[in-house]
Amino acid sequence: AQLVTRNQGGWLLTQLYRFKNHVIDVATHILPMPQSALLAGMLVGDESGIPDALQEAFRVTGTSHIVVISGWNVALFAGVALALSGPLVGRRASLWLAVAAIAGYTILVGFDPPVVRAALMGGLTLLALLAGRQTLALNSLALAAWLMTLHRPYMLWELGFQLSFAATLGLILFQPPLKRATYALLGKLGLLGRLW
Repeated sequence: AQLVTRNQGGWLLTQLYRFKNHVIDVATHILPMPQSALLAGMLVGDESGIPDALQEAFRVTGTSHIVVISGWNVALFAGVALALSGPLVGRRASLWLAVAAIAGYTILVGFDPPVVRAALMGGLTLLALLAGRQTLALNSLALAAWLMTLHRPYMLWELGFQLSFAATLGLILFQPPLKRATYALLGKLGLLGRLW
């Protein structure tokens, strides 16, 4: 491969990638390898510095999802944007800034299916709040799937797409009854008050 030219992107992309490189540099300076590479992968989706042996260890132990950018990252990023901007510009403007932050973060880390799914669901939730409406996670998930496959129908056969939606659907459907059952069991055993 040969580098043809550089600095040909727009101002926004230039700033986003400059910020991404800054995060990677900071991680490199505060932590040794491979921890710094792992942190960069978890924060900005840059897995290039993670050694092959560590990648293989994650794969063998079934913990590769730790490094994958997904809903947790997007929710955390949006939450920070809301918390920082809310007192300064008010609730409505901070919601718009959070939508913009999600879009920027998605561009920053790349358009892998889990990232796009999380960004669409997060954006839909924020837009519903702006409109004064309640959101239903199952509806947001279905709309995100429809929009993604409308853009790229063959995404239905991509493993990342399937796993991301299956995991999210499982959380939506099974987390509430499992939580109620766990609380009920702890209540019967007299442990609920001790743990919380």
